[in-house]
Amino acid sequence: MRAVGTSQMEIAGLQARQAQALMRWTHEIMRPAPSPMHHFNACAELWTMMIGNCAEVAPRVAAAGGSVAAPVVKLPVKRSRDRLVLLERDEQTGETYERKVA
Repeated sequence: MRAVGTSQMEIAGLQARQAQALMRWTHEIMRPAPSPMHHFNACAELWTMMIGNCAEVAPRVAAAGGSVAAPVVKLPVKRSRDRLVLLERDEQTGETYERKVA
């Protein structure tokens, strides 16, 4: 139960940092910009911060969730369900059929 709480706290912290980055970005975008490059730099900074935050939190969440996660069970192998039967006519006689499976 402690691992679940730890991972939830890490996710909540990540969401708080993402919200701060988004608020900083909206503040930068809403200001009058001297050039379009200012907006481009603000967007690049936003994505850099968001990816950095995720990269920082991911190992801790994986470590906390690793002890809680159930083992992965392999699915059984499925049989082929190709049951389509094609009937081909002999062009010359028009009467005989040959069964072929697609």
